[in-house]
Amino acid sequence: MAYPSDIHTPYTLVDNTDDVLATHPNTLSSEVSLIETKVGTDSSAVASTIDYFLKHASGAYRTHKHDATSDDGSASLISLTTLGLTTGTSITEISTDGTLADDSDNAVSTEKAVKTYVDSKFTTVSRARGYQTVDQYILTSSYTKIKLNNESHDELGELYSSLVTGVADATEVNKLHDADGGFTSALVGATVYNTSGTKYAVITGFVDSGELDLDSDGIVSGQDYIIHFSRFTATLAGYYYVKGSVCLQAPTPNSEIFALIYKNGALHVYDREHAAYASELIVTVSDVIYLAVDSYVELYAWHNSSSTKPTLSGTTLVYMSIHRLS
Repeated sequence: MAYPSDIHTPYTLVDNTDDVLATHPNTLSSEVSLIETKVGTDSSAVASTIDYFLKHASGAYRTHKHDATSDDGSASLISLTTLGLTTGTSITEISTDGTLADDSDNAVSTEKAVKTYVDSKFTTVSRARGYQTVDQYILTSSYTKIKLNNESHDELGELYSSLVTGVADATEVNKLHDADGGFTSALVGATVYNTSGTKYAVITGFVDSGELDLDSDGIVSGQDYIIHFSRFTATLAGYYYVKGSVCLQAPTPNSEIFALIYKNGALHVYDREHAAYASELIVTVSDVIYLAVDSYVELYAWHNSSSTKPTLSGTTLVYMSIHRLS
């Protein structure tokens, strides 16, 4: 059988003979030209559906856009601007961005980019646990912030459990005076109380290193005081599991005890227990809370016993634990 000179007549003999090599030494490049004559060509630099991606057996036409071989004869990738099917989106990029910041429907991420993104979601752990190791008096029928004077698992330094202590050396309404206090403006917003548990106030202003403004009557001269924040402030936005526990000593029978979680200074969620008799009673509260960057949570207590009652401190009795979920 002869080699065809035209693909319209594939069985035509060449020079009346079927000896192709002897009488018609066609090359593969010639046959590619014949195929293009039949199906048409695309003059652009982008391969289209009317093109055939062929490998050249010879070294001819190395710069032809259908060529899928490199100069050394090895296979090389054909360059495309887009990749798509007849329906749906078109892929225009193979992305190496490990943050997936473009949020694109037209890009496919590499294996390394996907791994980088997934790893970033699990390597940064935001969690903390603050707890109380020294009892604290809780005023009756008053929302009192729980002092958390110790901590653990604070991976990112988000829990403020430090205390400032001292002795007031003067008495003035809505003031705390202590010449040796070493106060700074960073204390604004913290809670201050006397160690006898009869007075609580919030610091509203900084005057100097020995004087602070309070939102109510101040600590009188000669009283020991404690300043604390006991606050978890998020450095990463996300959903957090927050759990708090309060243990109160000898509540009045038939009274109620509340444990409350505050978010950004306002009540977010609470739980309560009824005291059937005068013994230690634990109340826990928990919730999944969304925290933006710089949002914070605090633990409060409330009871309606007949008088001020102390907490029963302990790492498993009075605490607040926080763990970022996503």
